[in-house]
Amino acid sequence: MDEREHRLMGIKEVAVDEDLYVIVDFFNRVLKEKDVIVGLTKSRESGKYQISIYRAD
Repeated sequence: MDEREHRLMGIKEVAVDEDLYVIVDFFNRVLKEKDVIVGLTKSRESGKYQISIYRAD
């Protein structure tokens, strides 16, 4: 695995459907060369999704 650190650039919590992972996958493919990583997690408590954007340093 890459040893570089990932610097968090922003987080946003949203309420949407399960297809959000398709958008996150698209962002990761497009932004890979820019060293940007997009993460997606779902809160067990609220059921909302959290999108995180990182810069790989």
